[in-house]
Amino acid sequence: MNKKIINMMLCITLFVVTLIPVNATEKSNNELSSKVYKQLQEEKYTGFYTDRNTGINQYYEKGIPASNKWITADSKIYYLKSNTEMAYKWIQLDNSWYYFDGFNGMVTGWHKDVGKWYYLGNDGKMLANTTTPDGYTVGSDGALI
Repeated sequence: MNKKIINMMLCITLFVVTLIPVNATEKSNNELSSKVYKQLQEEKYTGFYTDRNTGINQYYEKGIPASNKWITADSKIYYLKSNTEMAYKWIQLDNSWYYFDGFNGMVTGWHKDVGKWYYLGNDGKMLANTTTPDGYTVGSDGALI
């Protein structure tokens, strides 16, 4: 008897959940993002914020999204692109290539990407057509030869 009641309640719950329109959740997420953004500004928040709708990581300085700049947070170096998004993976800045590993920040030293090894100096710039400090040669694409 208890199993029948539980199964019936489960079926009713699943039926009701399928009736909720998809855009209702989307609308509430957009409203939430708008409220959160306003709160970030009002509180003069400084730090990273990940938008729930887009998954984009942004850095705020006193409530304003920062862009086109280098920042240091928690002893890690990040670059914020023009759209205020935190740089991720490979990015070219001023004719130099850098690699960013999400919240781990800018990568230095040896880094393996798609089966190839690259060397990024202490300043984060990828070395190319040269010998690395530890004696290895990298080609014009920066990959280990």
